[in-house]
Amino acid sequence: GPSALAVSNLFWRTSPATSSLLGTILTSADCPYAHAQCPPEVTQEDEKDLNGRTHREYAQEESLKKFRRKSKAGFANDYLLERLPWGFEVQQTGTDETRKPVHIYVGGEDDYLSIRLGAPFLKQILGDSATLEILEGEDHFYASRKPEVLAKMILKMVDTGTK
Repeated sequence: GPSALAVSNLFWRTSPATSSLLGTILTSADCPYAHAQCPPEVTQEDEKDLNGRTHREYAQEESLKKFRRKSKAGFANDYLLERLPWGFEVQQTGTDETRKPVHIYVGGEDDYLSIRLGAPFLKQILGDSATLEILEGEDHFYASRKPEVLAKMILKMVDTGTK
């Protein structure tokens, strides 16, 4: 979520008129939990597993689990970035003339309820340039496990961005 939007924002601000960036695809993205308008049901769901720990403590303990062996640093980095205030205003990602579309995809069976609950909020704060699609029957990792699904997303964005 925040990394993809920050890079897109950088491209839009650096060369808005000439940027060949067609848009941004967010798959199973977390919303900005630290945003002042983040719905309470989203933050409450996100904090269920903390059990009195800070986000940092949770990320540290979670990253030590055996199944995260190959991605422990990536997990901790990603998890903590999503829960800190984002370094840019999500609502200000470009002007009406330069704003590129953001396509948000969420698996209908995503086992992270905070992501499913937060997706409409993320779309709301991104405004009219954002779309949200719930992929029924897909879980949290559909984009990495099913390249054909990701390919369809990319082709849809290319088709939308070249019109």
